[in-house]
Amino acid sequence: MAAPRWVSSTTADGDVGFLTKATNSADTLSWDYDLVGQVLSEGSTRNATTVSYLYNLAGQRSTVRLNGADFLTYGYYPDGLLQSSDQIRGRRLLTSRTTSCTAGRPSRYP
Repeated sequence: MAAPRWVSSTTADGDVGFLTKATNSADTLSWDYDLVGQVLSEGSTRNATTVSYLYNLAGQRSTVRLNGADFLTYGYYPDGLLQSSDQIRGRRLLTSRTTSCTAGRPSRYP
């Protein structure tokens, strides 16, 4: 099996210094980013899939899409902490007000 090939490049979209492509004998993976460096999409040729991400105005991930169809949604409290994560088919994955602390600051996800 050939060694993986990693590409970090500048694209027409302005993705400077971000990993944009990784290939090996089994698959080719690709990533696209917005202007602030958040992942907009990632694709796999082997699986013929594209996962894309939408963000709210605060820069928090709001939706995950699989091949163009909404798959997960995230809800946030007014203070920016993650409140919930729901599958589109109606299953709640997370509802929480508890966060771990690092150096006295709440952690934020995603």
